[in-house]
Amino acid sequence: MCPKDKIIIAYINWAHIVQQRICSSLLSLAHPNTAVLEKILPPLYFTYAQTLYEMFVEEKSMSWDNEYKNFGNVWGERPSELAITAVKYLQKNRSNNMILSILDIGCGYGRDAFYFLDNIRCRILGIDISEKAIDIATNAAFKAQKEDVKIQCCNFTKLKEGKYDIVFISNLYQLLKKNEREELRKTVMRTLKPNGLLFLGTLSERDPEHYGKGTPVPGESNSFQEKVYLHFCTKKELVEDFTFLNIKELYKHEYCEPRVTGEIHHHISWILIGEYVGTSYNSG
Repeated sequence: MCPKDKIIIAYINWAHIVQQRICSSLLSLAHPNTAVLEKILPPLYFTYAQTLYEMFVEEKSMSWDNEYKNFGNVWGERPSELAITAVKYLQKNRSNNMILSILDIGCGYGRDAFYFLDNIRCRILGIDISEKAIDIATNAAFKAQKEDVKIQCCNFTKLKEGKYDIVFISNLYQLLKKNEREELRKTVMRTLKPNGLLFLGTLSERDPEHYGKGTPVPGESNSFQEKVYLHFCTKKELVEDFTFLNIKELYKHEYCEPRVTGEIHHHISWILIGEYVGTSYNSG
């Protein structure tokens, strides 16, 4: 078998086991923002890699579409714990006369965006990869006549240029593989204004609901694959990941989260509040 045939077969196998750890490593090379594979592969095979990455992203989007189609407002109308924390922090530390620009990455059906609008002076862009979630959020905004919110279906890597006072990311970081977490940090850097604030909520390594369930991901500590990939951060990891921020607060928060199915999930998450202070970046 010639080397080119071996490459083709490898990529076919890759498509079938894309959820496994070895494939996530290859997918990180095939990320549209990365030029590594383009340098080492002939154009045809690089195109295969890009196509497979797009299939991977589409698969994640379809998974969330199904979740929202089946359950609608999965977590009800109540805002997330991070949104409640962020509003309290902003009411205490930012002038009420300021109209804040907020980027909500992974906005879902808009429950946190609407909570911000109801409690602080702001304009919001919410983005999510689920078309169904965006439909729910857009319809809700129209019915409530909320004009200061814009909802957009897109991956954060495709987000157009813009600068915001606040970047808000609730329960997304834990769903991202290592290379995707790096891309998200780059997005935070390019979208936060000087002295802008990041509010991040992500599952901790002490989370009683999900930690240790499923198959451990080879080569990644505190990562498991069950229904979805989940990564559980330590404090040390978050401090190292966000060296470009002046971390104002970083603590574990324990809470119970009801779902529309009647289930109640018991979580322990990290809440990170950080101010953007420079241009240095730690890619890990």
